[in-house]
Amino acid sequence: MERVDMLFLGQPNNPNGVQYPVETLHRLARKAEITGTILVVDEAFMDFIPESQRQSLAPRLKEYPQVIIIRSMTKFYAIPGLRLGYALGRPELIHAMTEKQVTWSVNGLALIAGEACLQSGENFEQETMALVSYERERLTTGLEALGCERGILIRSCAMYLGLGERHVRFAVKDAEANGRLLETMENVMEPDTTTGLKAGGQNDGTAIL
Repeated sequence: MERVDMLFLGQPNNPNGVQYPVETLHRLARKAEITGTILVVDEAFMDFIPESQRQSLAPRLKEYPQVIIIRSMTKFYAIPGLRLGYALGRPELIHAMTEKQVTWSVNGLALIAGEACLQSGENFEQETMALVSYERERLTTGLEALGCERGILIRSCAMYLGLGERHVRFAVKDAEANGRLLETMENVMEPDTTTGLKAGGQNDGTAIL
């Protein structure tokens, strides 16, 4: 990090959802202070992690003058078009960011939506966490039952370090979307009784594979 001005780190990582141990984050934060590197920890998906399992520097952020945590409200609250988020950091670091902030960086509609999200209360958070947990398990179980362990190209993950074109990226969405995915994959992977080969379904504009 000696010659690095700014280091971005996804926590949890996208697309595999893995978290770096908090001890690793503390070690990087201390190193950043020595080298003068700004450590930006992207916690856009942290809200989907149960609070007891979160590996975050947020509780001890005041100890690290070189660390900024950025979070998104568009993921958990499903408002992607409004581009709303916030940053956590030492006052002097946030002030320096504010001086570079462009005019009208957040529009009025996004602010109204953000306030509504924050007023949604614990029920929304609990229901969302329960839904994602249930649908993730249902989706995983369904895909495993279809034998979908590898070899079906949905979207190339070759751009991700450590992954390749034979890796598939799925998102846990609502029940209807997840059901549609499983149904489509079942149709695509249904053996052709005449050839014994895997046959693809008709393209009626609704298939996602």
